[in-house]
Amino acid sequence: MNIDDLTIGQARELSELFGNKQTSSNLASRYVGKYVIVRSINKRVL
Repeated sequence: MNIDDLTIGQARELSELFGNKQTSSNLASRYVGKYVIVRSINKRVL
């Protein structure tokens, strides 16, 4: 097995075997597809 020829799915399977569980529960993924209000300190209008 050549590590340069791995697919994304194979790399994920290997990482799960070694106990590296990745979750997509970061701040950005919670708000994908939802309406949000964004406040900026920049006072200029582009």
